[in-house]
Amino acid sequence: GDIINDSIKEACSLADSETYYFIPYVTAAMSLYYNETVINNALGEGNWTIPNTSDELIALCKQLKEKGCHFLLPGGLDQWASSYYIAWWSQYEGNENYKKFFNGIGYDATKNRETANSSLIFQQPGRLASAVASYELLSYENGYTLPNSAEITVNNLNEYQTRFTLAKNKYAFYPCGDWLMQELENNSTIESDCVIKMMKTPVISSIIESTNSYSADKAKRLPNITSDTILSQVIDYVDGNGKLPKGVTEEEVAIIKEARNTVGSKALDQVTYAPVFSNAKTLADNFLLYMASDEGIQILKEHCDGGFAPYDYEYDVSKLSVTEFSVYEATKNAIYVDDFKYHELFYSAGVNSLTAGTADTLDGMFCKPNGLTGEEINQEMIEAFSGVKWDNYISKLSK
Repeated sequence: GDIINDSIKEACSLADSETYYFIPYVTAAMSLYYNETVINNALGEGNWTIPNTSDELIALCKQLKEKGCHFLLPGGLDQWASSYYIAWWSQYEGNENYKKFFNGIGYDATKNRETANSSLIFQQPGRLASAVASYELLSYENGYTLPNSAEITVNNLNEYQTRFTLAKNKYAFYPCGDWLMQELENNSTIESDCVIKMMKTPVISSIIESTNSYSADKAKRLPNITSDTILSQVIDYVDGNGKLPKGVTEEEVAIIKEARNTVGSKALDQVTYAPVFSNAKTLADNFLLYMASDEGIQILKEHCDGGFAPYDYEYDVSKLSVTEFSVYEATKNAIYVDDFKYHELFYSAGVNSLTAGTADTLDGMFCKPNGLTGEEINQEMIEAFSGVKWDNYISKLSK
């Protein structure tokens, strides 16, 4: 408990901060990998920079599109929805408001107060902002995503991961977790001829328009950050790479620092625990303690699917590959966010934060040809959990 990442530790407690039910054994950090070799070949080394913001990411995608380079998205796996959609939503809304969603707490603008077990959670502005940004980046209409990406099946996952790591295929970006290269080493006989790195999650550009959506006061949270250029400069400052723009306050810096360190995660899908009826609890406890030791953490990194342990630990960076070091840098001091099922609305009633009541995956909806816009997708999610439908979910809580 003393060394586990604070955001992961909190997630392990569900709604009760005094009781912990399980321990993730990896951070399962999700972000965007980029093929540095492919981008250098397309644009020229030194002619591009790693994007700080979502607008800068989209601008880079536009440049690469002109060179025949694409974003590669395995749409059938929800890999995008579980990483950037969630990260951008949390960045825009603020981490505390993001967590209120998963505790079923909405905001009643008519009565100017919070309300429990409310379908109003789906009207968080951060969800709309993230849906709009995700659609702009992923839609086939805009052409940054490789055509037919959403139709990639699980059986072809390794094939497409392998293609991403080769220079000749011109795949510039691929969303995945910190296990990517180890997965390829285990499953592929083709050796990469490229430099593959994970980037730190860009901050959603529309954050400069965000307000506290749980307050009657709708003043902007970042009144002195009035453009994407200034936002990017503040991010450089937070990263230790530049000066703070004139007029930006320390309160605004704190908001951007939280957003900059927000990282999507699948940690809650990979947890360990001792069942109450176990007759080997001491052995289980001792094993979990060993996993949290320096030796256990290093063994996990070197031999178990390449993931990083969910603890504050200074890895020997000399033993990390170029790709692993980029993951380490991209997730240092991370605030991990996930599809947190804190409340019984999610783990009992069946409310889902990432669907619109359809069979389509969220990332598939974003890039499907002739599909809905980001605004329309968000509205579908609101309508899927409203009115009589919501009442039916609430009724399950009393059974």
